[in-house]
Amino acid sequence: MKKYYYRAYPFVRLLIPILIGRLLSFYFLVSFYSIAIYALLFVFTLIFIGFKLEKQYNSRWISGLLINLTLLFCSWSNTDYNLTNHIQYDNLKEYSANVIDVYRSHDQSQTLEILTCEQSLKQNKYFKSLVYYKCNENQKLLMPGDQIVFCSSLQKVQVERNPYTFNYAEYLLSKHILGQFYLDSTSCKLIKSSWSVSKGFYLLRNWCKNKINSVITDEDASSVLIALMLGDKTFIDSDVKLDFSGSGLMHVISISGMHVGVIYMILLFLFSLLKVKGVQKFKLYFILAFLWFYTGLTGMSPSVFRSTIMFSILLIGQVKNKGSYNVYHSLAIAASIILVLSPEAFTNIGFWLSFLAVLSIVYFFPIFNAMLNFKKPWNRALWSLIALSLSAQIGTAPLVIYTFHYFPIWFLLSNLLIVPIVPFILLGGLIIILSPTGSIISVLVSGSIEELTVYMINIAKWINNLYLAKYAGLQLQFIELMMIYIALILFVIRNESKRIFFGITSIAVVLIFLIVNFVSTEFLDPKSAIIVHEIRKKSVVSFVNDESSFCFTNDSISTNIKERSIMPLWRHLKVSTFNLNKDSSSIILPVCFSGLNAIIINGNIDIDCIMSLHDNIDLIIVTNRVSNAIIDEIIYSFIDKKVVFDSSFSRKYSLQLSESYKDDELSLEFISLNGAYSVEL
Repeated sequence: MKKYYYRAYPFVRLLIPILIGRLLSFYFLVSFYSIAIYALLFVFTLIFIGFKLEKQYNSRWISGLLINLTLLFCSWSNTDYNLTNHIQYDNLKEYSANVIDVYRSHDQSQTLEILTCEQSLKQNKYFKSLVYYKCNENQKLLMPGDQIVFCSSLQKVQVERNPYTFNYAEYLLSKHILGQFYLDSTSCKLIKSSWSVSKGFYLLRNWCKNKINSVITDEDASSVLIALMLGDKTFIDSDVKLDFSGSGLMHVISISGMHVGVIYMILLFLFSLLKVKGVQKFKLYFILAFLWFYTGLTGMSPSVFRSTIMFSILLIGQVKNKGSYNVYHSLAIAASIILVLSPEAFTNIGFWLSFLAVLSIVYFFPIFNAMLNFKKPWNRALWSLIALSLSAQIGTAPLVIYTFHYFPIWFLLSNLLIVPIVPFILLGGLIIILSPTGSIISVLVSGSIEELTVYMINIAKWINNLYLAKYAGLQLQFIELMMIYIALILFVIRNESKRIFFGITSIAVVLIFLIVNFVSTEFLDPKSAIIVHEIRKKSVVSFVNDESSFCFTNDSISTNIKERSIMPLWRHLKVSTFNLNKDSSSIILPVCFSGLNAIIINGNIDIDCIMSLHDNIDLIIVTNRVSNAIIDEIIYSFIDKKVVFDSSFSRKYSLQLSESYKDDELSLEFISLNGAYSVEL
């Protein structure tokens, strides 16, 4: 077997200091003096390279060290954290801003990303922020490149305060978005609307969306087709999105290398049909231009940008008559370019999943594919698809489990049923966009594509409802995640170098992982929990353990709220089945749960009826259906007990109650003020 050596991959070696620099930038802030230090390092690097020290064997390490230090420091200092010192929240000020991107536009409301500057500052200090904008019917919606002025107060993004949930505020901060504004047509004025490339792509993207919506009548099908073609998942129904997530099909409706690869193959096929002399000469240039055009149209997500760079390197190599193509070099070049142009991509889960999937496929697919050799083409194609899915999961499954706290067990079945039809849907979508509306070809193709898309939605829903669709039995801590990837790296090194040391080390890391996971599961992780969730204007209490789990509410709960705010805790405790107990009774009698007795008071009651239970109650949960007089009786009748006011109480009301009882030594908890309250047992 051909051996691979680390020194044979110079671009991979150069990527490592860039990644280390990005990692350091999140933990150690660098001042403006870093620019001067970086410049000196760069000059020294040029001097040493100019003197060709690499030709002197004993001095080669000096130039290599300087190059790596230069890349590391450049990556480290490629972030401006100093703007946060000038940010003031909740103060009414005048700002000027440029619209960078439009996240969502529906009817007369928009969600925008803007580059903002406070007008009162002598020096322009720009920072990114979100804007929730609503205009009247007589005004035009904003677009990328528009310049606006407005008077408003910058607000912090609200932190998700339910345990183990996705922290949207931290996610925005990783993208250097420092706050949010709420604007309307009276507080915002358009100063200048200038043309830009981003505006051109935005208008074209909207035209494509309108074209799809005009011929696809099913609302869910049109929104899924728009996501599959253009990467915009904004209008997909939350239940449909959860079905795709639970069935392991999110990569289908998230523009990725698979979509770019399919379009690449479609273009190659179309050019093969053209027998006109001279056309083939310009084939590669046209394909290259089209792929970059498509990348801009879809918003240049990390996965699309990565795959387009890789295909570009492949095509350029063909133009230059270079027979060799190294996928590892292409991946390293793509990652370096993305991190230089968009440093915040380092914390983007899509960035890591995209590169891990490709690396895993490139290495493990040939191994899996060679395990079985079928003579019939259909059997070979089926096994290749299975091998491809398994290969991708090896690299991405640990990160998926760590991030989302579950694993889609039926991913193989869903990929076998859906992935083969994706090329036909993409080809049909291209025909719909390019053909005249109302033409025979548009009508015929749109009907077939709508049926295929509806089929895809139904399959995703069916698989998501299968037993253990979202398996939560394995939870990973960060140290365990690192152990898995270290073991994988050691396995690859052992497989290529044939050195027993790396094989033994890989097995040792796996054993340590199993021990750490066992100790964490059996002795450190809580076995059960009672949690009063923070869900605005709702009463939601979870009682979770591995034997009997249920969730109390006195109101309806949407699927989106359940998945976003409740299920992360359940899955962390390795419980996948959601049992909802909707009860409007004034009192929910003591629930004895893992040795702790809790009572929920959901209306006006006679306190004397529960005073006999005083000694057996540990926790009292109160909803906003209880009057002030009864609240007062509860607090002073159970003065030595923990009383929790759930999130059905507004923040204003909670502040009033907190102020009323602040002088008394009481054990009170206000969910709307302090976030979710949990007791882990």
